[in-house]
Amino acid sequence: MQRHDVQWQAEVRAAGGYAALVALLALCVDAVGTGLTAPRAMAWTGLAAALFVILLPPRVSVTLAA
Repeated sequence: MQRHDVQWQAEVRAAGGYAALVALLALCVDAVGTGLTAPRAMAWTGLAAALFVILLPPRVSVTLAA
C-alpha cells in the first residue's frame, strides 16, 4: 500500500500562485516604469518560472508494510 503526500497538490498550487504573482508584478512595474520590451518580458517570465521550479515540492510516497 502506498500513501502519497496529502499536502502536495496545495503546495504546487501555492508555488504556481507565487510565481504568477511575481511575474505579474514584475511585468506591471516594468511596463509602468521604463517600458516593457520583449526581451525584458521573457527575462521576467523566466525568473518566475525559475521561482516556480525552486518552490515546487518533491512528490513523496511511502510504501507501508502489510
